[in-house]
Amino acid sequence: VDPDHVLEKKCVGLIAHTESALVDAVRNLIDNSNLRAGYVKRGREHAIACHSLRNAQDLIRLIDGYRRRAD
Repeated sequence: VDPDHVLEKKCVGLIAHTESALVDAVRNLIDNSNLRAGYVKRGREHAIACHSLRNAQDLIRLIDGYRRRAD
């Protein structure tokens, strides 16, 4: 699932549209340590940039905005 296309745009995860594509992707990750390391590095950078205390105020504003729309 990649509704905001973050996995694709930031290259922080894999998208497999079929079961066989998922099997191939997982095998590729198991066999390729450089590929795994790249995903780890980019995933960590993305998590720190977008989901850390550094940007907590932005996250609070987003949550409050969604909450007000739901009310």
